[in-house]
Amino acid sequence: MPLKKDQGNTQPPADNLRGDQQQTESQDKGQNNGTHAGSYRPTVKDMQTDSIATLAEAWTKSEEAALNYDAQVIERVYRDELVKNGFSITKLALLEVSQYLEKYLWRHYDPTQSPTIHVLSIVLMVNEKFRNRVEAWGTFEESPDNFSAFFGEVLRLCLNVSEEVDLRTKRYLLVFIINCFQSLENALIRSESMKLVSLSTWHSLVSSAKRDTEFKEYPQLLKFWKHLEKKFDAMNTTQQEKATFERTWLSEMMKQFVEILDTIVGDEQDKIAYCERFLEFLVDLEAQLPTRRYFNTLVEDHQIVTICKLSELAANKKTGTLFAQLLDILAFYVGFEINGHTGLALTREEMTEIHASRLTKLQRIAFSHFREELIDLAMSNLGAIEDRQLLLQHFENLSQEQLIQLCQLLHIRTSKITDPSAEHSRHMLLELLLLQFEKHHSQIERINALPLYPDENALFEDAAVKEEMYNADRPLALPKLNLQFLTLHDYLLRNFNLFRLESNYEIRQDVEDAVMRLGPRSGPTEESTVFSGWSRVAAPISYFKMVEVAKPNLGEDIPSLITADVTFNVRKYTEAIQAEWEAIREHDILFLLTIEAHDEMDEEWDNNRISFRKHYGLKYVRGCEVVSVIGPNGRPFDYKKSDPKMIQDHRTGNTRTFRVALDANQYKIDQENMKKNGGRDVYQTFNIVLRRKPQENNFKPVLETIRDLMQSDLMVPEWLHDVFLGYGNPNSAHYSQLQRQVREIDFRDTFLDLDHLKASFPGMTIKAKDGDESALSVPFVVKFPGAPEAAPSGPKKKKKGEKATKKDKASKDQEEQQAQDELIVNTYKTPNMGPYPEDIPNRNQLFEKIIALDVDERHLLRLGHGEEELNTELSFSKYGRVTSFLEKRMSLLAEVDRLARSLEIGGEHGSTCETAGYFNSYHVVPMWKEFERKMNAKEEVEQTVEVVKDLFPFNDFFSNAPTPLFSDCTTFEDAMDAAQGCFRHLSKLFEQLEEVSAFELLRTSYDRANYLLTKEAKIIAMTCTHAALKRRELVNLGFKYDNIVMEEAAQILEVETFIPMLLQEPEDGVNRLKRVILIGDHNQLPPVVKNTAFQQFGNMEQSMFTRFVRLGVPTIELDAQGRARSDMADLYKWRYKSLGDLPNITERDEFKFANAGFVHDYQFINVDNYKGHGETAPRPHFIQNLGEAEYIVAVYQYMRLLGYPAEKITILTTYNGQKDLIRDVLNQRCSWNPIFGWPARVTTVDKYQGQQNDYVLLSLVRTKAVGHVRDVRRLIVALSRARLGLYIFGRQKLFQNCHELEPAFKLLLKRPTKLYLKTGEMYPNTTRLIDGRNVNDKAEAEEEEDGKKKSKKAKKAKKGKAGGASGSTDDGSAKSKEYEIESIGQIGEYVFGMMKEQQAYAVQQQQVYLQSLQPPPPPAEEIQGEGAADTEMGESSTAAAEQKGGDMDVDQQ
Repeated sequence: MPLKKDQGNTQPPADNLRGDQQQTESQDKGQNNGTHAGSYRPTVKDMQTDSIATLAEAWTKSEEAALNYDAQVIERVYRDELVKNGFSITKLALLEVSQYLEKYLWRHYDPTQSPTIHVLSIVLMVNEKFRNRVEAWGTFEESPDNFSAFFGEVLRLCLNVSEEVDLRTKRYLLVFIINCFQSLENALIRSESMKLVSLSTWHSLVSSAKRDTEFKEYPQLLKFWKHLEKKFDAMNTTQQEKATFERTWLSEMMKQFVEILDTIVGDEQDKIAYCERFLEFLVDLEAQLPTRRYFNTLVEDHQIVTICKLSELAANKKTGTLFAQLLDILAFYVGFEINGHTGLALTREEMTEIHASRLTKLQRIAFSHFREELIDLAMSNLGAIEDRQLLLQHFENLSQEQLIQLCQLLHIRTSKITDPSAEHSRHMLLELLLLQFEKHHSQIERINALPLYPDENALFEDAAVKEEMYNADRPLALPKLNLQFLTLHDYLLRNFNLFRLESNYEIRQDVEDAVMRLGPRSGPTEESTVFSGWSRVAAPISYFKMVEVAKPNLGEDIPSLITADVTFNVRKYTEAIQAEWEAIREHDILFLLTIEAHDEMDEEWDNNRISFRKHYGLKYVRGCEVVSVIGPNGRPFDYKKSDPKMIQDHRTGNTRTFRVALDANQYKIDQENMKKNGGRDVYQTFNIVLRRKPQENNFKPVLETIRDLMQSDLMVPEWLHDVFLGYGNPNSAHYSQLQRQVREIDFRDTFLDLDHLKASFPGMTIKAKDGDESALSVPFVVKFPGAPEAAPSGPKKKKKGEKATKKDKASKDQEEQQAQDELIVNTYKTPNMGPYPEDIPNRNQLFEKIIALDVDERHLLRLGHGEEELNTELSFSKYGRVTSFLEKRMSLLAEVDRLARSLEIGGEHGSTCETAGYFNSYHVVPMWKEFERKMNAKEEVEQTVEVVKDLFPFNDFFSNAPTPLFSDCTTFEDAMDAAQGCFRHLSKLFEQLEEVSAFELLRTSYDRANYLLTKEAKIIAMTCTHAALKRRELVNLGFKYDNIVMEEAAQILEVETFIPMLLQEPEDGVNRLKRVILIGDHNQLPPVVKNTAFQQFGNMEQSMFTRFVRLGVPTIELDAQGRARSDMADLYKWRYKSLGDLPNITERDEFKFANAGFVHDYQFINVDNYKGHGETAPRPHFIQNLGEAEYIVAVYQYMRLLGYPAEKITILTTYNGQKDLIRDVLNQRCSWNPIFGWPARVTTVDKYQGQQNDYVLLSLVRTKAVGHVRDVRRLIVALSRARLGLYIFGRQKLFQNCHELEPAFKLLLKRPTKLYLKTGEMYPNTTRLIDGRNVNDKAEAEEEEDGKKKSKKAKKAKKGKAGGASGSTDDGSAKSKEYEIESIGQIGEYVFGMMKEQQAYAVQQQQVYLQSLQPPPPPAEEIQGEGAADTEMGESSTAAAEQKGGDMDVDQQ
């Protein structure tokens, strides 16, 4: 059974997709067994056979056993299982899964008695939880009493030197501290961690003079210092010892680090790993403002950056590469452009000022103390002494003693931190001076010089991109996205680097896949390459030509434009693949590859022996952007606008040519390398062009946008700035904290009724504006209480006669105080807008709902390709809206002509919008004013409906109204209201014409579309990706907006959420954005990040929504769901605070009745090995389970045979491999058969987030390890997609023991784990209620009760009648019974039997139909004898059919 065809001829054989491909244990553990690739997850076999399983019985066997503490158990686990096995990830994972921390370690921790190994065991378990990305601190929060003592013990162990705490153990302790500082949102962790980075740490500075210098610059710090000193003096001896230890801990740790760093010789991995981890720790402290504020001064004083820079490890390119990369990050953050004490970002000018002031200070000291040696330095201009080499020449004139004196005058430490009696070397002193006074290059300049497309080195040599199997054993030289950022520049820089690396990783995967499918081989001639395979996304280049290398723009040193033509042949491709190549348009990204084959390519690639790039001869990779498609005549053309004949000629031809723009930065680098190193021109070697899926190929515009933002004056709204960076009061951006609030709001159709309004504002009193609450109806206008006025600042002198006034004022104040709890409500009266149906506002029930509301369609716009997916007949794209406007213009002008004719005013008034405007000004408005004048002049007795009718000037125009204008008017006021409504209709007509008048002046579709975007559209919908793609264009157009709403915000990358907030230029230095609304669910899946290193170490999967929730930003959490049956919702309600049900869950019939053919509305169905196998992996990470695939498809067939609509059934799985396998089985069994067809969707859980269907069949796939579903967020998504029926297929023994899944599986396993069917039912004609009763049971019971009250005779008769009914019911019960499915084969046989019966029934119906077409039979008396025989045969056939149907218990209706 072949899998769905993909690219090339290297597709795995079909048998492998279902086969029993065996893997070694190491291969199995190396594959994606968990939430993240590379994270080991213990298998069922491991949990049952490992020696830890026996020890774990002490806390897993029972709750009573877990309460019995035995120190020997912890001793044996630590020494025999962990230490002896080198702290194996396998052992740690087994302990974590068995809940060692929750059930045993923390429960029995006693600060006064627990040994060191107990503390170390807790540390290891916390680290393992962080590695597995599961909740780590919940256990401590439940019983926090001993945490402070435990944390203190960890700090002491970090500095301890003993056999028990070796360097490797210290590294684990350091990882624990790092995890603590990454969890500062947790109050328990924050209270202990922040003591280590307080102002008190300045006791460890080189001298009090250094400290006094800081206090002089920031006097408020001196006040705080004195407060801390007083607090310290008030402590007792024990408390002072603890405080002294805490404030010197960081200094002692740095000293210990330097000692270890100085002793590294050669490849001492334990020492190197510790030093790398320590640099990660320092970077984390520098990268968060609360920890950086005082720590940065301490790091500079201890000269860590300089010490590391001069170390042997940093110079060792073989073993010190990662160390050097981490050091670069540390150096960057130590000198970051921010004022650490105020938290304000420093501008380029301010940084220049600081640099200049340092140099000026140096010159003064040089002139005063070293006039002879440094006179040139003292007298030079600043620009002449900021270069490193020039500074070095000056400082070389000083002796060792003079260098020490200069450093002391500059408050630079001159002795080693590990030995204060030992002075620094001359080399060290010079480096310290150079590092402080040399000019540092701007990070922006480096980024501007960086190519946005990755080359072969970025794809295949970058250590971070190659980290596919990251297991958290070593740190990475990557930025982290945590809670806080130093500045907006820091925020963008971190995201830029991570986004770029993630894009490179995805591109590398696509390049590898395409190259392997192409099958490059050595050609017949020397140095030639041929391709034995093929790929649908990569094609050999027939011809490549450089077209233009334009001169650099003024002030730049790179070409302004570089274009080339790429030609390739598509003859061998199918029409579908050719269409994919033709779909490439302007701005799409392509990649150009150079592959040079060699003789060793015929051997199978071994990743452990040779790199992919070397094995397949991949020399160069360059990115490019499509400028245009070149037609047969050699000129650019467009598939939509060009001559049809040319398009036809182009499509019938075999070649395709794209004109592409190359990266100018990359071109400059290549040309410089060619001149420096010699060799060939890279751009004359390309032989493969590669494309990627459009939705996955938007990396370049996103990177361009981030780069643009980094160089612009970013203006995040002032009210959002601090919250966005993670500082200050998380509540400060809430609307309740803002000034100038709107007090009166028309809520339109927000509320269903008055009760809904009251429930929405608990604690508030609802008061009708007119005093009559019974008269209130939707829509409501609500007036909120104003902010209470501040009390007078001082007392006033009493004046005579003021007593009563004060009393009145007190009464008034009391009323105002009461009004703070009061909402004044009135009903919004809709003004008469005209006599036509379209004039009546429509207040119905994100973008499709807005369309249905009373928002004029001319104000709605949808940008990007998402417009194609809208469920509406209208086109809301830019060009669709332009067309709509032009059509609207014609209809409006036709109305103007009709109005002119009705008024008998000649002329072409409806020829243009301009003439229509003149017509309105000179005729329509004057007529209305004259009408008003006459009405106002009438006496009250003359004000009648007839007068209004006679004098109204537009009677003829409105004669086509659905009802006569004044037919329903009984009073003069009603008639005038109707007349005013008519004039509003006319005013709106001319107002709309004025709005579309610009389309008469703008001639091109592009200009009209942009005018629509910037001037007319009020509600604009687009994806965050589209916002990133088009930001530069939108800003240049002058795009403006005040409010932004983001849906599914918890599943969007952080930076992709940020970009839409900055699609407009500031006005007078202020961002006009007034409101940001993020809608999402952080309990569900995060953004998709494919590289586990970026996902885990960089925390790239954290969305802005999730970060704000972690920070404590106020949220509104919905407390009722209306999607699923209540008992199905119980499967995931435990994850939410107080999730209830909406009334429709109990009121609507679809939720009341059971699922036809199923006993239960949800079930977990245990699936054992099928044909001897559970999960298999034909290739790494491509996990499949044939048994579950067959079972699910059989159940789908069963549902279709019962009458379930295919569009109401979705099949979900947790792995792409299983998704493809299920599609393969469906293709073989169902796709060709109209009875079955395809279900609505067959996809993964991740892809189905945000969607739903009535019935979901879910395959969990795994049988060896829990895998992806251990991430609770993925479980919540999987369980919450179904509305009426959820049937989960998986391995019970595996999932029931998983701690994270326990709340859901407790409910699932209360029901049978064998599929239970209900025979004799068809969809949707079931009368069985969800609780198991029949819908007629209650009525029958009531009828029987009534019968008991009647006479004995009547009762007897009634009873006999009831007995007949009962017998009928019994017969029904015999036909409808529960049927247990024991195995996959049984469900298959059952479905096959149903198919045979339905086929027989269809044949029978066909025969009946054919007989109905026959001529009527002869008279009965002629065939009396034969008729009796036929009757006997018919009864016999019917009985046989019934017996056959009874075997399967299927109703044949």
